[in-house]
Amino acid sequence: MNGKLDTSGLVPAWLNKPEAKPSTKPEPKTESSSATEPQNAGAEVDHHDADFEPPAPVLPDWLVKAEAERQQQEDELLARNVLKARKDAHRVNTRLRELGINPISAASERSGIFFPAKLTEAAYEAYAVHATWDEQAEMVRLLVEDWESPQHGFTGKLPSRLLHRTADVAYARHEGPTGHSSRRPSAATVRAKTRAVAIRGLNPEPGSNTSHDTNAVVAALGSLTAAVLYTAYNDQP
Repeated sequence: MNGKLDTSGLVPAWLNKPEAKPSTKPEPKTESSSATEPQNAGAEVDHHDADFEPPAPVLPDWLVKAEAERQQQEDELLARNVLKARKDAHRVNTRLRELGINPISAASERSGIFFPAKLTEAAYEAYAVHATWDEQAEMVRLLVEDWESPQHGFTGKLPSRLLHRTADVAYARHEGPTGHSSRRPSAATVRAKTRAVAIRGLNPEPGSNTSHDTNAVVAALGSLTAAVLYTAYNDQP
């Protein structure tokens, strides 16, 4: 023995084999069948696809001419409407300046449509007032609009009196539409009806109730009604 320990019998043979070094040679690339073969070969076109655009129909010559004539007429009509709306807006705004009226929004034109000037807002006791141009009278006419139109029988803006002076705006606020039967009741009318209800509650008809306790309850309710109405309108019943 030379003094060295023999370990050949202790280590398995497979562990003593030299470790294989990784190859640095690149492996040849193989193209997949999907790269060489066309995608969805033979598949039907999905006409429900969002990106699908059907081919434009081929129009006959006579229809092409008809469409061109229609488009020309619509363009001419739009041009006329734009000029008229701008002219009416200029007339209304000029007249308002002459009277010293500063509108909430001036009369204007948008896409050939005339928009009246807005002079006042609507309130419970007054209508909103707008100003438009009256072709027949050749002057500014006031329009009125209610803030709860369905209840009073009309919707939108209805004609009121012609604008001669600033006081006409104040009259239109309270008169409502010209010749319209359903007008908002004035504050005086509402207050008068309220007072009548309160007085009737304070003075119930004699003999209407047979029980003394019932009469006391009715009198108390009448007094309470009068007090509520007095507080709501701040007026003497």
